[in-house]
Amino acid sequence: MKITFLKSLLVLGAFLCFGFLQAQEVSGTVSDASGPLPGASVLVKGTTNGTQTDFDGNYTLTAEEGAVLIVSYIGYKTQEVAV
Repeated sequence: MKITFLKSLLVLGAFLCFGFLQAQEVSGTVSDASGPLPGASVLVKGTTNGTQTDFDGNYTLTAEEGAVLIVSYIGYKTQEVAV
């Protein structure tokens, strides 16, 4: 009984580790030639996961490895950036 419980716990821990390894925290700054762009939208393509840049143009969000970020701002061309 005790060994079965330990094996089950080990397998559960392995699955949880794989989930954490696939997602990563991505951060950066959105700017143009004149400086940072506060309020720019940064969205993970194909998901509803996104954020807006702060006053200094900085953002942080969670994305999977190989994801594509869509960055948009009023008056600018939307760009896609691979993670």
